[in-house]
Amino acid sequence: MEIILRISLILVLAGLLGGCGSKAKEAKETQEKLARWEKEHQSQLSKQDAASAPKAPPGQRAEGIVARVNNEVIFFSDLEFLGREIFEKIRQQTPPERVERELQEARRAVLERIIDRTLLEQEAERLKVKIPDEEVETSLQGLLKSRGATKEELYVDLARQKMSPERFKEKLRRELMVARMLDILVRSHIHVTDKECQEFYESNYKDRTPGTQPPGDAVRLQQIILLVKSGSEKEKEEKRKLLEDIRKRILKGEDFGKLARQYTQGPNPEGGGDCGFFKPGDLLPELDRAAFSLKPGEVSQIIETQVGYHLLRVMGREEAGGKIPETLKAEIRARLEERQYQEEVRKLVESLRKNAFIDIRL
Repeated sequence: MEIILRISLILVLAGLLGGCGSKAKEAKETQEKLARWEKEHQSQLSKQDAASAPKAPPGQRAEGIVARVNNEVIFFSDLEFLGREIFEKIRQQTPPERVERELQEARRAVLERIIDRTLLEQEAERLKVKIPDEEVETSLQGLLKSRGATKEELYVDLARQKMSPERFKEKLRRELMVARMLDILVRSHIHVTDKECQEFYESNYKDRTPGTQPPGDAVRLQQIILLVKSGSEKEKEEKRKLLEDIRKRILKGEDFGKLARQYTQGPNPEGGGDCGFFKPGDLLPELDRAAFSLKPGEVSQIIETQVGYHLLRVMGREEAGGKIPETLKAEIRARLEERQYQEEVRKLVESLRKNAFIDIRL
């Protein structure tokens, strides 16, 4: 869900840990600083004038309230923390004369998302959604494991952002509350019929090119291609070795589509190398033999053709016809369910906004 995913603490955590390499000793040394910063921050916020923020030096923005959502306030520091990756990219990539204008536009966009999230959090609290401490800790451990990081490394990065672990965990708890509430109120009521799946298939898959399903038996292929342009033995050797390494990674469990998006020089890289359906004779002979000898889910050996090196994966085999292929049905159903979910969440947020007091001061 865009409202949650674009500014969620999960993504913030990923950003915080993206380049972590700090030692546990450094984490230990920051704990006293953390406590002092948190105390000073809370003291400063409690003295803020709700009507206006103090003036800041040119090019900077002072701490202050940027929005009020019912009985909660959003501070400039919260906005900067949640939008830090977006804002930093603007500062690095935007011409100096446009930086302030684009930062202000980005801040407004991020603030709107924070307001949406705050409304959802308040609704979860109103409905008394509870997340026990153990679940927060389990979620945190899962996130750390997915990033290959330690808790100490997280604490160091939080310290650099002047945020205590306790405050971060509370934000994570609120995210989990929202996710659970939306599962109950929205996701559990989403239902996509077979008819809707078939209609989506007819409109988006059946007649598309490339990938039109031909008459007769057909295979749906993913492909990673590394082109060899110069024909030199050195280039051929390098490309083959690279594709061998990619194949090994796939066989160890890495996602074919993800690697295709990263490496393929062939069709549809953004779609994970999905080339659609082919019948016998549609492909080069070397590819044709491999494609029709594989079972669904299997990955081919490296295939050399006149254009370079190929790696194929059969996504499914179907006997053509007007019906939606079973290999596509689950994919289409998931896409339509997500579309319905997004729409229902949008309606929920709109309803919460209509009944809320929102005062934006950015």
